[in-house]
Amino acid sequence: MTYHYQETDATLSFPLPRPVRFPIEPANETIGRSVSGFPTSVPHIVKQARAKLRQIDSQAIAKEADRLLSTIQEAMASFQRPGFDLDRLPPLQVFLVEDGSVLVEWIFEDFRIGFGLDPNPEDSSWYLVATERLGQINAYGRMFGVCLEKLVAWLMRFALSQS
Repeated sequence: MTYHYQETDATLSFPLPRPVRFPIEPANETIGRSVSGFPTSVPHIVKQARAKLRQIDSQAIAKEADRLLSTIQEAMASFQRPGFDLDRLPPLQVFLVEDGSVLVEWIFEDFRIGFGLDPNPEDSSWYLVATERLGQINAYGRMFGVCLEKLVAWLMRFALSQS
């Protein structure tokens, strides 16, 4: 049996491997603590990315990258509660670009989720691209003025439904 979850205002729904009980409690803002008894980190997913943050020259971009990784960790913690298997997810990758921007990318077999952190915050963006097998999805947008927590949760639901 396939279960589906759909955001209230969304036009997309994603199949889920099992029923999920809602509401999922909002994430705790404190890094390194637990949310409802579940750890806020999944070490294999963020460890390599966090190490790469130390190489970022710009403190402002490093801070934004840290905030992004922390938001991803918090979203993972909320998905651990319903019992999703996060161990099968690939690690996040961080790429330092010559122009001073940083690319945080999650590379799956049939799709990629990415965040481009630019020295000018108004130019920072996100994207989701998928292969033909998933319908050649090409979604993207600016991060400036967007609720990062909602964006990451939406992208994570997509990732969990497709991996």
